[in-house]
Amino acid sequence: SKANFFSYNSSGVTIRFFLVSGAGRNIHLAADACDSCFENKEGFRQTGDQMKCNNCGQSFEIDRINATNPTGKCWPSNIPFAIDGGNVIISIDDINEKRFMFA
Repeated sequence: SKANFFSYNSSGVTIRFFLVSGAGRNIHLAADACDSCFENKEGFRQTGDQMKCNNCGQSFEIDRINATNPTGKCWPSNIPFAIDGGNVIISIDDINEKRFMFA
């Protein structure tokens, strides 16, 4: 399915993130910034069943997003979330933890 991009204004800093469903319609959520390339503020784009870093070009299988960064290098920065009755629940505190990536 197609990734949906969202933004949240955190005291004047726009934090971007995306939701996308993978296999089995499982939801995957991450900041629109990666753990190592975030300073370039390039974000991600979807190419088929992968999300691709617009800065370094590395691709990530949608079904692996939400996992802990295994390498410490480029990786869609994880944002915790829960599913409640078909709704995605995201804590504002967890979104605000990514503020430094967009400031």
